[in-house]
This record gives sequence, C-alpha cells and structure tokens, in this order.
Amino acid sequence: MNRDEIKRIVDDCEKKCVEQFQLIDDINFYYSEKVLNAMQESGLSESSFSSTTGYGYNDIGRDTIENIYKKSRFKLITKKSRGLAVITTYL
Repeated sequence: MNRDEIKRIVDDCEKKCVEQFQLIDDINFYYSEKVLNAMQESGLSESSFSSTTGYGYNDIGRDTIENIYKKSRFKLITKKSRGLAVITTYL
C-alpha cells in the first residue's frame, strides 16, 4: 500500500465520521458555554484561588467553585483520600 492509497483511505474514513465529530463538537460547546456562564455569574476571580488555611472554613474560593457546580448542574463529590480533597464530577 503506497502513501496515496493510505491518504485516500484516511480521507474516506474522516468523511464517514464527520457527523459524529460535529455532534461531539456541539456537545463540547454546549457544556463549555454552560460552565463559563456559571463562572461569570458566580464572580470567579483570581482571588478565588488565593491560599487558605486548608480547613475549608470561610473559604470564598471553595464557596464560589461549589456555586459554579450548582449553577452548571454538575454533580460535585468531595471525599478525603490520604488527607487530600478529591473532587469528581459527572453529569
């Protein structure tokens, strides 16, 4: 198989997948826009990422991030794993 044949096969495969790729792009855009809007509405800023005591009390950044998850309707699960907070998201 020479280079031209391989290129033709790849091009044919890409043409067959165009609709699926477009669907993936549309879904990605939808959720990206949803999260970005939630970030703007929640007032996410540089100060949201400033250092804290680590105890989570009066942590403006944490409260802001949790508000973003709430507004974008993502499920937020936090659990302790060897002393570190692990955050998992799913739709």
